[in-house]
Amino acid sequence: MALQIRKAGQLDRGVMLALMGERGSGKTTLAASFPDPLVLAVEDGTQSLEAMGTDVVDVPREKGVAYLDTMKGVLREVAGTDYRTVVIDSVTHMLTEMTEDKVRGEPEGKRSLGAAGSGYYTVRDEMVGEVAELVKAALWLCTRKCKHVVWVMHQTVANIPRPDQEDLQKVVGDGEKKCIAAILTHCDLAGMVQLVHQKVKGRDGTWKVKGDGSRELVVGSHPALSVKSRWHQTLTSIPVVIGENPIPTIVKEG
Repeated sequence: MALQIRKAGQLDRGVMLALMGERGSGKTTLAASFPDPLVLAVEDGTQSLEAMGTDVVDVPREKGVAYLDTMKGVLREVAGTDYRTVVIDSVTHMLTEMTEDKVRGEPEGKRSLGAAGSGYYTVRDEMVGEVAELVKAALWLCTRKCKHVVWVMHQTVANIPRPDQEDLQKVVGDGEKKCIAAILTHCDLAGMVQLVHQKVKGRDGTWKVKGDGSRELVVGSHPALSVKSRWHQTLTSIPVVIGENPIPTIVKEG
């Protein structure tokens, strides 16, 4: 077998990304700024893309079909298209639908991932395995079809207990944390989209937080944020301009 030698850091495949942020922060708009995007609309929230002319596929719940199978079927169809970027919007709603599949038919009081089935989070662990299947399908799109895959997820603030220290407040993806971890673990880059705020001193001498409407993508490494990047080792803020790929050196055109 001939060795396929490349320089470290060079990729001959698509990139898998996760974009977190509050509702209305511009996550979907940013995702649609990557090369030749197709948005898989798991929930309604693509109105902001009208001006960009982005193509959208609605992913409705099919009666009698598990949501995992629906998503895998859509990804198989996308594989045969010329789109360069596949946007899953949003992970938060997708996990809600998958959870409903798991707890449907359970008696009152057991309609949660912790209590369903035989309890002890066995059903939750089954769902983590299903999310891992979906991630595997997304990685196949990246590696074999050279498409970028973007997971859009709403954010929440989690309280992380630490032994002999104060609890750490951390911004993470909204949803079952082990399912979120199954996605983030395999992402090349996970970033937080947020409005840029600055402290401004008023005439009365008090400081106020003020924004100008601009946005930034925060990537790198920080204990209070579930952000990462294989290219940015320290916390980095990348300006976001609607319609422009913010990281063309990483998320490249075809």
